[in-house]
Amino acid sequence: MSNRPVTNHRPLFILYLIYGFRIGGAERHLLDLCKGLDRRKFRPEIIYFHRDEQMLSEYRRAGISCTIFPVKGGELTFREIWRLSRVIRKLSPDIVHVHLFHASRFGALAAFLAGARRIVRTKHNVKDPGRKPGKRDRLWRLFLPLILTRTVAVSRAIAKQIRTPYVIYNGIDTDYFDAKLIDPTAHAAYAREFGVHGSPVIGIAARLTRQKGHPVLLKAFSQLVSDWPNAQLLIAGDGEEHRTLEVLTQDLNLTERVRFLGPIRKVREFLALLDIFVHPSLYEGLGIAVIEAMSMARPIVATNVDGLAELITDGVEGLLVERDNPTALAEAMNRVLRDPALAEQLGRQARKRVIENFSLKIMISKYEELYLDLCR
Repeated sequence: MSNRPVTNHRPLFILYLIYGFRIGGAERHLLDLCKGLDRRKFRPEIIYFHRDEQMLSEYRRAGISCTIFPVKGGELTFREIWRLSRVIRKLSPDIVHVHLFHASRFGALAAFLAGARRIVRTKHNVKDPGRKPGKRDRLWRLFLPLILTRTVAVSRAIAKQIRTPYVIYNGIDTDYFDAKLIDPTAHAAYAREFGVHGSPVIGIAARLTRQKGHPVLLKAFSQLVSDWPNAQLLIAGDGEEHRTLEVLTQDLNLTERVRFLGPIRKVREFLALLDIFVHPSLYEGLGIAVIEAMSMARPIVATNVDGLAELITDGVEGLLVERDNPTALAEAMNRVLRDPALAEQLGRQARKRVIENFSLKIMISKYEELYLDLCR
């Protein structure tokens, strides 16, 4: 396994491990990171485990080598871990960098068995406060620090939980996520594409999971429509809660006012249509979708939890409310809609904060510095 120092003649080989390429924040983070690395200094390659390949074409268009290591179940068996370790040993990367649950555990173990001397983990989310760790979780928690060279958190909230001093915030391309780039003449076309037929337009882009708090948003929206009867709610994303949320929408008599878009690729164009971006997570590591909305100068209403509280100061870059509180969420949305000057101010300050603290250039620079430091 490579333990060679950096030379001026050979780019560092960074091998990334991730479960799959579904549309999600960590997957977009990895795509942006690999695209942004200086190829004179770094050569990224990816191994993934599952044929959840919604974003794979974007990686390949960017010229990033992606190889599947297919596994039969959700978790890797020890035989699969051993086989993966042999693949990693043959590739001989300078650094193995693991992302998300499966790679952070089983991929890191395989890298260790392969003899990798530099194993980096990026932790993307805080612990689920509603889930009690089992015995295996506790064992992994004791074992992983012994084999990981560096654990990086994407927020201080995560860093505090896992007790790491290393924080590298997620970053996004602020030049791309700029509302000024959206041609006003194309606005109507995008509205038709996303099925917008009401005003004001509220939106969320997130996996349809319990964590993201969609039921709270639907209940809050049912209160909001009493004051804004033509309001529309756009829900972008997919996940295991899809059917449950559709039933709740029907129960709240919101079928005509709520549109489920499924996974979307034109995120910037979607954000440009919104009067408010809402993110009612019950817990949140950081929230790339929120950063993108902030960069687009959208007024944000979010819950005052974990990494979201690091992104937004209440009343400055957005409005923060208590989690799992539909009434508070509805009141905050109403406040923004009734005060256009406030909405404009929140959006302007949000973009300013992202440019100064959460840009892609800053994030990539810090990861490049990390890789070079590990290989000196």
